[in-house]
Amino acid sequence: MTREDDLIHEKIEGYHIAAELISNSFRSIFLGESISSTDPHQLVVIELFYSVTAHTLQEQQDILQKISVLQQVDHSHILPILVAGFHNEVLYIITEYLPSGSLYDRFQRKAVGQLLPTKEAILTLAQVGQALYYAHQRQLVHGSLSPQHVLF
Repeated sequence: MTREDDLIHEKIEGYHIAAELISNSFRSIFLGESISSTDPHQLVVIELFYSVTAHTLQEQQDILQKISVLQQVDHSHILPILVAGFHNEVLYIITEYLPSGSLYDRFQRKAVGQLLPTKEAILTLAQVGQALYYAHQRQLVHGSLSPQHVLF
């Protein structure tokens, strides 16, 4: 049994892990469901970062302090962090679940050689540009911008 199998139905921050979405040696991404029926974020993404561990409370506080800067980001084209913390010394970040997939998914659904409609491509590029401008004005760098990280 893998560590991902062990986490299904585990509870983290008012959510339980329902299903694994993606996993590799550095991180796992799960679909989470709210335990509370009054939660506005019924479905969330719970991302566990295995490469970021903290064995002491001070190490955890230091990492969470750095993440708190990201939690202050407020832009319509940047997915907000709902909560971050540690589960069994492994960093987790919880965000809203966006069911329409990524830009990569949209590329994959297109026939070979077929392009995105011009209006859709321009709108997507404009929104990504606005988000990057906002982040860079605040001295924040994404670090791994790719079609997989542009969500709808």
